[in-house]
Amino acid sequence: MAEQRRTRTVYRLPPCQSGDVERMESWLQDMAEKGLVLEKQGIFWWGLFCFRREEPRPIQYRLFSGWQEPSLRNIWQSKNVLPPKEEKEFHASYGWEYVAQRDGFSIYAREGETGREMHTDPAVQAIDVGAVWAWTRLYLLMYVVLNALLLVLFGFESYCMIVAAATVADMVLRLGSLRRLRKRLERGEPLDHHRPWRRYARFYRGGLVLLFVLLDLCLVLQLQNPGEVRMEPYPGDPPFPTVQELVPQGEFQPKEDWRNWYAEESTLLCPVKLETWEEGEVLLPDGQREAVFLYVEYYETRFPRFAEKIARDLLKEDRKGSTQSFEELPLGDLGVDASMLYSMDGRWTILLLQNGEKVLRSNLWQDSGAAIPLETWTEQMAKAIQ
Repeated sequence: MAEQRRTRTVYRLPPCQSGDVERMESWLQDMAEKGLVLEKQGIFWWGLFCFRREEPRPIQYRLFSGWQEPSLRNIWQSKNVLPPKEEKEFHASYGWEYVAQRDGFSIYAREGETGREMHTDPAVQAIDVGAVWAWTRLYLLMYVVLNALLLVLFGFESYCMIVAAATVADMVLRLGSLRRLRKRLERGEPLDHHRPWRRYARFYRGGLVLLFVLLDLCLVLQLQNPGEVRMEPYPGDPPFPTVQELVPQGEFQPKEDWRNWYAEESTLLCPVKLETWEEGEVLLPDGQREAVFLYVEYYETRFPRFAEKIARDLLKEDRKGSTQSFEELPLGDLGVDASMLYSMDGRWTILLLQNGEKVLRSNLWQDSGAAIPLETWTEQMAKAIQ
């Protein structure tokens, strides 16, 4: 009964990168002897392998590449393109059945421990391995150039940079394995289809686990807002006007509690991020009192493109956050690259500005609008990023 309740599908992390042909073949064969047989096309994202439970038995596995050296004609071919029908039929005539594809290698399987090998000439195998090595090197170059371009134009979140770095590291390890294997084959040394893999697997899988832990940690920190919040008014002069500067003829009296705070943050692509919240009353010259709060987000980035991305993300966030209505309000020319004034749910009036490397988003609320005229607020905020 216990055996019947066991699931027929099992997932396993590989013990090595795809370029380590000998350890990969040895591992798959050991899995079959434990009753875990690789499923058809049973390889998923990040190389997770899918097995089905069957009777333990010897199954030979071989990794074969029929790729050619990269050229202008085949440069856009997929690294996981299926082998041609003729190739699969030829190998099937000797008992080798196509199973799956991984990073330029076709995986073939054959029942039993004896029979004709797929390839026995190390010189021919060296050519096949050399083609995969050349393609991997090309993919690495293209990947680095593309991600460097995206980093310059748009910037990356921390978890994106970790994924990019992990992918580059995996490609570098793969290149090293392929190069060492090719050199051995060129010297006439045959492949070791039963190479020990367990000791190496501890380091490789440990690295994958560490990667996922780092990604989870970055995601948690991102959700929790890593900027430190201080429950007190900003101690210096911020690079934008405060409530008191917007009402020079009145007197701002902040609330003596947690409702006046600021938060600062600095990253590689955004050296300055400052948030302030001011809440209190403005005592006007005629003796009237006006309740006011002013929220400001201010960014100084490395590149204008990154500032444009931040402004787009803030606007998108506000559009999604409006539960009832989102209305764009008329706004004159403020002398900045991009500007927008809008109302959310009929309660909040928000100003969003971007100029060069700077972004400013401000939310103003007041009882009647007598303390800070709308034109004064928008014009003074725009001057702060010019």
